[in-house]
Amino acid sequence: MFLETVSIIVSGNRGSTVAKLIGTNTQRRGDLFETTVNGEKMTDIINREHENVKYLQGIKLPENIVGVPDVVESCEGASIVCDI
Repeated sequence: MFLETVSIIVSGNRGSTVAKLIGTNTQRRGDLFETTVNGEKMTDIINREHENVKYLQGIKLPENIVGVPDVVESCEGASIVCDI
């Protein structure tokens, strides 16, 4: 059995496409893409509750999922980096 630390980062042509879509949507509907809920950072909520309470209410994330808002920090120690 292999234990890996995986960091998923959007980049390349797919990353540009995702960035374009998200950027356009946030300009139109910024209220849908806020990084806080009731004044609290989404990553803090995900790490404490193991749930994305804004977009996936009621769906628990595995406890080994950790929200890290800094891309460089999220890659530290990763043996696999996924480009979506």
